[in-house]
Amino acid sequence: MDIKFLEEYQLREVEAADRIPNVSERVGKLNSPIFFGIDPRSLIWSQIAFSGTVICPIYPAPPDAFLNEKTIPDIIQFVKDTHKIQFLLNSPPTSFKNYDYLEPLLRELSPPINSNPIPPYKGSVEKCSHLMDSCNDEIDELIVFSPEWQHLLRGFIGEYSINFVKQAYSYLRYFGFDDIADTFIENFLINPEFAYYYIYNAGKFITNPLTDPFKSNYSWELDEIRHAQMLGVDVSCFSERISFPEVGSFLMKKCVHYPTSLEACKYLINRYEDNDLYKILSSLNEAVIERNDNIITQKSSDIEEILNNVWDDKKIKNRAVAIDYGIELSCGCVGYLTGNAIGGPAVGSFGFLCSMGLNFIDSTNNQFLDQYSELISKKIASPYMATIYDFKKKYQM
Repeated sequence: MDIKFLEEYQLREVEAADRIPNVSERVGKLNSPIFFGIDPRSLIWSQIAFSGTVICPIYPAPPDAFLNEKTIPDIIQFVKDTHKIQFLLNSPPTSFKNYDYLEPLLRELSPPINSNPIPPYKGSVEKCSHLMDSCNDEIDELIVFSPEWQHLLRGFIGEYSINFVKQAYSYLRYFGFDDIADTFIENFLINPEFAYYYIYNAGKFITNPLTDPFKSNYSWELDEIRHAQMLGVDVSCFSERISFPEVGSFLMKKCVHYPTSLEACKYLINRYEDNDLYKILSSLNEAVIERNDNIITQKSSDIEEILNNVWDDKKIKNRAVAIDYGIELSCGCVGYLTGNAIGGPAVGSFGFLCSMGLNFIDSTNNQFLDQYSELISKKIASPYMATIYDFKKKYQM
């Protein structure tokens, strides 16, 4: 790719970020509700079909099933026509110099660098910057003593990975999740692999949603959540530690069609539009933000009915649009105290994720349950929806 083009692109982005730090104010039209998508190397078409707009980060990486050279022109036109995807660069433009297949996307859509100002939570910006500098220095000092972390730093996306780790650790300290931050630091040298995946999941499930400039709803893969669940700290070493707290309410669990191509996605979008899914989904999103339980119950019931109608639509099955099976989608709202089950069956005292058998909190540690539920609830300025996709469990139409 033309390095001069990338250098000019990067300079423009730096100048734009200085003028308007919040990246959500530097993008074009977005359709409600906004979802932050699963990694584009995963199965993303179902998210695009279900969402108003999907925020999709792209990395300096070889082509994959979603962003390959043959489909990019069609995807660019699809974005221009529908605004269903908002790409973000998760690395500076110059880091894409060896990935020519992305040049049309960068030139046509000019996706901004994913940046976000320091979240206004407590103290001054200066104090927050000092805390983050201190956390970065702490990790840099520890890396010197760890061949495993040094190896990661030299890897393909090493610099990006280390920066993500530093940011997640800093934000855990910033928002007051010291127990989780302490677990990461305690394992940094003695169990580097565990420490890396632990902080990676803490960033994905806790700090990323709290600092998201788009205030979007998050999508996760069931396998990722199960993997995070298995990262419980060895109780023989750290009996006072718990893994990842969660707080939320279960809304619904439904089968949805899985499109395997752009054309299949377009067709499914049309069927959803015919059934007013996006209008009702947007209304549900607003009700969640406003904590309007009556509207939430009504709209979640409406969405279930729409998904049932589309699932029974024989036109989909009779057309060769590469939709021949379905997947499970679970929807919940994060930011409600656990035990506040809305619009679905009672889920006990553990909330959204645990309603699917994913017990992130050891139920014997009751002294931590209320503490962490309240802590997360206070950190989230307003609740938001989240979706969990089970891509591996296929349902025949």
